[in-house]
Amino acid sequence: MSSDLVWLIVRNNSSFLVKRNGAQLTSEPNNLTGRNTFKFSGLANKKALGLTSTDKGLVLTKKSTKGANARKPASSLVSVTLKRDAKRVARSIKNATQAYRPDLERAALARATALFRAKRSKATGVKVQLSKRARSKSKKSTA
Repeated sequence: MSSDLVWLIVRNNSSFLVKRNGAQLTSEPNNLTGRNTFKFSGLANKKALGLTSTDKGLVLTKKSTKGANARKPASSLVSVTLKRDAKRVARSIKNATQAYRPDLERAALARATALFRAKRSKATGVKVQLSKRARSKSKKSTA
């Protein structure tokens, strides 16, 4: 089935779809950002890329649609465990995305960084807080 047809079926009706505050998010596997868009969809794209965290390291998952795996969804995923430090994992992700899906490189690196940050804060017991933007103070007019 074509990717476009699958996307038309899945985009509004999916068990992974999460609608909150007017935003459509998704919890599907192989979606790097969690946004419900065709570009990041792990279900609709023939070439999908996913990153998950395990005890041993990060797991990079690619969808393979070559040969006999094209008709077998259960065996169409190829996983590689990345066990090194953050710098070498980033290099591996860059090399894997350049040959596979160059448009997902930035999202994959951002996801890997977030997973490493979460793993480090879990190990040390310190929560990492992102910097918050200062809100502008607007004066309320009394009319």
